[in-house]
Parts: sequence; C-alpha cells; structure tokens
Amino acid sequence: MQISAADSCSVSPKTVIKVESCPETEREWIENAKRMNCESYASQCNEPDKFKYHCVINASGGLIEVCAYEQAIVNGR
Repeated sequence: MQISAADSCSVSPKTVIKVESCPETEREWIENAKRMNCESYASQCNEPDKFKYHCVINASGGLIEVCAYEQAIVNGR
C-alpha cells in the first residue's frame, strides 16, 4: 500500500524514536504525547490538526513513537 503525500507530513520521520514499549494507560499516553510535543511540528504540515502522537510497530517489528497524521488502521495497514 502506497501512502500519498496527502496522507503524510514530511516532518514525521524526524520525530521517530525507538522504544521498548508503548504506553499502557491513558495517563502514560498523555505523558508521552506531551513529551513528544507533536504540536510544535504541526505547523510544518498541510493538515496540522491531524498531526498526533502515535506508538506503533514499525516495518521491522520494533516499536516506535512518532508524530504523524491520524489514520484508520484496517487489517494491520
């Protein structure tokens, strides 16, 4: 599946941090989102309101925290 420029923001790769685990509670999620401070990068994106904190599995199976556009994940994609 290809991601179009409209579905991504060029600053996202600069925000990637490898992590050992993702937040398990809402409080941890909020704290990690504050630490990542995605809002400080959002103005560099075409759709700044969609630029949010994520903790996800990357292509090689590791976990990363990243600021990226919100997107629906269907069947793992």
